[in-house]
Amino acid sequence: MTVDVFHNCPQQVVMIVSEPGAAPWVLCGVYASTDYRARRVLWQEITNLATQGVPMVMVGDFNCIQGEDEKRGGAAFTDRMDRREFRDFILRNGLVDLGFSGQKFTWCNNQSGSARVWERLDRALASPDWVLRFPTSRVRHLPRIASDHCPLLLSTSSAHTHHSPFRFEKVWLSYPQSWDVVRDAWRTPVRGDAMQQVSRRLELTKRRLRRWNRVVVGDIFRRVEGVESSIVELQRKEDLRGVLSEDDMSNLRGLLATHHSLLRQHEIFWRQKSPSAVGE
Repeated sequence: MTVDVFHNCPQQVVMIVSEPGAAPWVLCGVYASTDYRARRVLWQEITNLATQGVPMVMVGDFNCIQGEDEKRGGAAFTDRMDRREFRDFILRNGLVDLGFSGQKFTWCNNQSGSARVWERLDRALASPDWVLRFPTSRVRHLPRIASDHCPLLLSTSSAHTHHSPFRFEKVWLSYPQSWDVVRDAWRTPVRGDAMQQVSRRLELTKRRLRRWNRVVVGDIFRRVEGVESSIVELQRKEDLRGVLSEDDMSNLRGLLATHHSLLRQHEIFWRQKSPSAVGE
């Protein structure tokens, strides 16, 4: 699969997604303006794209809600002109809201008490031919962690697992135990001539590092998943009840701090995995 940026403007990035043996489709990353007059420009740009007849999906922050059920807290909902224009834009282009799993609201102003407001500002909209092409597509609202918005995860198909070759991970260097694993493996008696001993110790070291990585380092990834699950649970509780107790809010802040700390270790891991790190 290849992704090429076709058009970049203040409110959206239009990308062409190409796959072997299949016609290309359009992916729009949306970041709509808070000014409804500027959003009219975005609605027109997307309308122009839709007339090209290419399957397309738009994902991101549309900075507008459609109805009362997409808002909680703050001033009472009013069916303003910009909200009617948003609904008309969706209807006029025959766009399909792909729905979601997870918490209902994607944005929170992070204020306290009666000033706290939640809205569903983020969504995925697709043309009918895109939906027909990806009938099992799904959208998930991830927890709000580093932003006042929920990240959106759009999945079009199931991921395929594969076995990767052994590679030394830089993140291991942040664990003093990794040196013990290498030292103990290298000291293990093996048979054979000098070259055979080196080869067998390297293989033994590789196996032990993999096992240690799965048990110890892999625990970081499991901890992140656990912390994120706890964050999701608290945000879901807030989503349902509309308010969290002081203890729950304190717990949520602590979980967010822990998550940030764990991500620092992840950063080392993923930096090595990035294309720019290849060949270093």
